[in-house]
Amino acid sequence: MPADKATNGGVTAPPTLEPKRADEDGGAEERALRELAMRQVERVRSFKLHLLSFLIGIVGLGVIWMLTEYFQDNTWPSRFADSDEGRPDTWNPWFFYAVGIWLVILGVHAVKTYARRPPSEVEIQREIDRIRSRR
Repeated sequence: MPADKATNGGVTAPPTLEPKRADEDGGAEERALRELAMRQVERVRSFKLHLLSFLIGIVGLGVIWMLTEYFQDNTWPSRFADSDEGRPDTWNPWFFYAVGIWLVILGVHAVKTYARRPPSEVEIQREIDRIRSRR
């Protein structure tokens, strides 16, 4: 069953699964596992929605970028430059900055979604031993 464990300084550790006792029927552990699984499914769904919105947004932003660059000079630009805004035949690369920033945000979301897992019993015991050794 999930439990918040207080550590040194009043900081609480994330909920973990307690080891099953012989006298328990297992219903509490099953509910805790189900709750963890439901939270992970929600995180994965949220990430997939973010990925879909990224793909749709980048396509839309790319179309807007290409059309504004074309209609600015009534011709397709032939090179990229940020400082030559007055010169014809120059793509302004603002689109790539927006894509790069959004990719970083999407990457952080992916790490938070797929790298999050409950701590193992070995990790929990190691942390308990470390805290006890500091006292």
